[in-house]
Amino acid sequence: MAFKRWGARLRKFCLGMENRKDLIDIRSMIAAHNHRMLRFCSALFSIIFAVISSISLTQATPVYEFPIVYIGMFVASFAIYLLTCFVFKPDASGRGALLTFYVLEIIGYAYGFYTGIVHGPFPAVTFIVMLIILPTLPCDSPYRGNLLMAVVSIIFLLYSHKMKGPYMFSNDLINVVSYFLVSLFLHSHQQMSRMEDFKNRRIIKVQRDTDSMTGAMTKAAFENNTIGFLRNPESEGCLLILDIDNFKSINDSFGHSIGDFFIANTGRCILDCC
Repeated sequence: MAFKRWGARLRKFCLGMENRKDLIDIRSMIAAHNHRMLRFCSALFSIIFAVISSISLTQATPVYEFPIVYIGMFVASFAIYLLTCFVFKPDASGRGALLTFYVLEIIGYAYGFYTGIVHGPFPAVTFIVMLIILPTLPCDSPYRGNLLMAVVSIIFLLYSHKMKGPYMFSNDLINVVSYFLVSLFLHSHQQMSRMEDFKNRRIIKVQRDTDSMTGAMTKAAFENNTIGFLRNPESEGCLLILDIDNFKSINDSFGHSIGDFFIANTGRCILDCC
């Protein structure tokens, strides 16, 4: 029993949820969140790198010695913003947006790497800030973000050891390892909490929009879904209207309990066909 309990905890720490089916059920909510956050973060990155690029073109300080690097980061961030606006759809599977989100994360890590290593010897402050903030932006299974954090941290420390002195490297080693561990647990806990919140929201939505007798959508849920369907100019489909003949005679002859049983099974048959 203890082994199963710890296995479930480890699976939740890695995947964000103990049950993979629950993760599949909230996939559309995760995709919508990632699309919204990717659009905001790519716009924010574009503005930040546009400002830094402008400064690097007008200042002669060593920190802004190579403006082409910042211009490249701006172009990449703005390209991601355009993809989010015109290519990725919020109601899609979300895999493309999630993969692009990790590309945006790598751009942020690259900025921290560039300011902390290439222009050294400078402390790894920017890199550590990115290490804390970036993993919390997308919603995904924690192990992916943690793995990316580990890889970029190792690369940063290897280059720090090669290009900085022993004193600066020892400071980078202590700071990066410490904040990596902090970010590891914060990121995992946040993703687990976020997915649990999505799961609870889905349960509430299902209970609100589902008729308890038939298992079909309520009238309000049907109207909302229909309006959303019609607003999409690419939507195609048809509407079937079914009527139960002489249903009043069933209630009058056998009682309302039998009538309810008849309605429930009719709804179940329709759902099975759909």
